[in-house]
Amino acid sequence: MAGVFYLSAFDEADTRVILEGDEARHAAAVRRIRVGEEITVSNGQGLLGTCEVTSLNAKPPQVEASVQHINTVPRPRLIHLAAAMPKGDRQRVLLEMVTQVGVSEFTPLLCDRSVSKESANSQERWQRYCLEAMKQSRRAWLPQVNRATGLKDLIDALPEETLLVCASSDGRSVQDLGAIGQDRGIAILVGPEGGFTGDELEAIRQKGVLEINLGDGVLRTETAAVVVTALTRLLI
Repeated sequence: MAGVFYLSAFDEADTRVILEGDEARHAAAVRRIRVGEEITVSNGQGLLGTCEVTSLNAKPPQVEASVQHINTVPRPRLIHLAAAMPKGDRQRVLLEMVTQVGVSEFTPLLCDRSVSKESANSQERWQRYCLEAMKQSRRAWLPQVNRATGLKDLIDALPEETLLVCASSDGRSVQDLGAIGQDRGIAILVGPEGGFTGDELEAIRQKGVLEINLGDGVLRTETAAVVVTALTRLLI
């Protein structure tokens, strides 16, 4: 299998697909696929298509393939991660790893102690990180990346039945995640490395939150985000 390629317009009724632009360029120049090889095409919304390459064009880059089989992957249980963004390349680490683990939605969280802010092209860059990780891990669902949002605005906008989860040194055992009912969406809150302020913690607790203990060490923001997301995905 030569690789996974993204085509947002891919539909279960399609009998052939055409990759253009960056996806076609990556297929031909980086993955060096050839006519007759199999590739997987994903629309990021649950469809994975096994396709046979039938033609290649270098300029402009274009790959045409016939659809051999389509696998429809059910939408996984909603896990919405809202995390304060770390600085620099650690943003990419965070987003790539939680995408591999299986987060459904991501919101950059603006907190009183946040060290990183959203810039003009941040959302596009963050979504690209998730897309690359989705293809690498062969997941069928692309996480939705939202605009950066303040903590209070976020928790006020969550559906009433959503369970809030956050890490706390005074929290309960992670095994308590296993007792959560299967009919609830989950929002995971991860603060900046300076932690949530007292006022922020009070706002979270008023909403109702399951605080879980991740151990004795102090984790970086991206590490905490990956650990909590992975535990939640495994235990519920």
